[in-house]
Parts: sequence; C-alpha cells; structure tokens
Amino acid sequence: MKEKHSRRSFIKAASIGSLGVTMASSHSIWGKSLSEQSKKVGIIGLDTSHSVAFTKEFNDPNAGPELGGYKIVAAYPKGSSEIESSYSRIPKYTQEVEELGVKIVDSIDALLDMV
Repeated sequence: MKEKHSRRSFIKAASIGSLGVTMASSHSIWGKSLSEQSKKVGIIGLDTSHSVAFTKEFNDPNAGPELGGYKIVAAYPKGSSEIESSYSRIPKYTQEVEELGVKIVDSIDALLDMV
C-alpha cells in the first residue's frame, strides 16, 4: 500500500534537514565547505503565493543579513496533483517567479544540480 505524506510532514522533515545543513556550516559537504559554496536556494512547488513572496524577499538586492545572503536561483513548479486549488495556481506563480530571474526546471534532480 502506498504511504501518503501530508504537506505538514514534508515541511517538518525538510526543516529538520535544513537545520542539520545549517548547523554543519564549518564542515565539508560534497567536497566543498559550505562557506565556499554560493548560497543558492531552490523551491519545490510553485502552488502558493509564498513562493513569489519568498523569492522577492531573498532576491532583493537590499535584503538584510537576517536572510543570510541566500538567493533563490531555481524552482521546480510541481505541487499537489490532488488539490485543485493548488495545481490550478502553478502556471501563474511559475510565471511570476520566472520573471524574478529564477530558472524553472523540469525535475528535482535538475534543481539539486543548481543549488
């Protein structure tokens, strides 16, 4: 039987993973220390207005130090295929994020290669 995961459980797991990467800032990951890597971020799921709002905040040239110098450079647009109010918004938010200079990719693997 296929196990379903809620958006909440995904966000919780992703947050924990992000915290681990952040805490490892002085350690080597994939052959480069995090301080040597550019701080490139990707978005998975362009089905909410949060994707546009976060892109505007992080990519603002006047963004403050609280954003840590991170920049959103790539996005994979797919979101929920089961929630109409989610998948119907993807084209609009994809266009808005792309107009903000973010590369739209066709797979999560492609996104991971960029961030």
